Amino acid sequence: MIGAHTAAELHSAPGVVAALLDRLDAEADVLAGSVSGGVLFVGCGSSHLIGGIAAALLRRRAGVAAEAVVASEAAYDPAAARGSVRRTVVAVSRSGRTSETLAAVAATRRAGPVHVIALVCDGDSPLATAADTVVAMPEAAEKAIAQTRSTAAALAFAVLLAERAAGRDGRPGLRRAAAQLARWRDGWAAGAQALAVSVGEGRLVLLGSAERWWLAREAVLKVTEMARVAAVAERVLEVPHGPIEGIRPDDTVVVLPAPEGKLGRIEEGVVRRLRSLVDRVVVVGEDTFTAGTDSGEPLLAQLHGVHLLALALATARGIDADRPVRLTPHVSLDDA
Repeated sequence: MIGAHTAAELHSAPGVVAALLDRLDAEADVLAGSVSGGVLFVGCGSSHLIGGIAAALLRRRAGVAAEAVVASEAAYDPAAARGSVRRTVVAVSRSGRTSETLAAVAATRRAGPVHVIALVCDGDSPLATAADTVVAMPEAAEKAIAQTRSTAAALAFAVLLAERAAGRDGRPGLRRAAAQLARWRDGWAAGAQALAVSVGEGRLVLLGSAERWWLAREAVLKVTEMARVAAVAERVLEVPHGPIEGIRPDDTVVVLPAPEGKLGRIEEGVVRRLRSLVDRVVVVGEDTFTAGTDSGEPLLAQLHGVHLLALALATARGIDADRPVRLTPHVSLDDA
């Protein structure tokens, strides 16, 4: 089976998240005080997008001043490494070897005193060595180039950190979601395959609000990496303000509801209008990936669903997700 290695790691994600929850929550409980004064997340690719989700969660759930900057901006733009929100820096990297993320950490230190937290799979990596505090997730390490279970584990930590900053325990919701995803594995995989076959030759348009916009961008990245499908991400409520003009009848629109996994009233109006313009508008949790999502943390379920879709799109097109043409396990750029 093509993409078998990527599939195995993706399907293991719920179990890995469940196994990591208590340890990650203990780390989040200790670090909640550090981020309460303001935090900047830096990373590249999926790591940057998880940082964006984490920042949005901290703002909305805990009222923390938080933001995410792609590591290359923090590394090479001095203004991006300064500001009141940067007393704590969380550097996210699966490998802990991404050159721009290492440069971003150095740049934020030059800009002033900061507490650097590394969220990595490899606790002995250069990024871990450069940090003041390390949150290591070796169980989530991957051989596949496209990040799936490492991203799920990092997302779980983001939820736990936001909940602890708000004085709550995020483990019960994540534990229920992970158990449901493991239980409904075959049904969700079949749903992803059915949706992938229906996509056709048009674009994939991913829509989300708040942290789901970052999740939509992660979905775009995954379908690009795994399946080389043309895809774009937009904020749901921004669609009528320009992007709707570019929507084509053969596009497939996938909507990620926010914030509790259900569409709001205004979002429903945008979706109704889109249904009049394109053949396929799919609302995650209503039209697909529905079984087993009646409780628990919907963000984890939605992430798993879009990762399954990316793999299914690759398989439907005969593309081996295990063997990308141009990607490497981690990026190290030569400044010379």
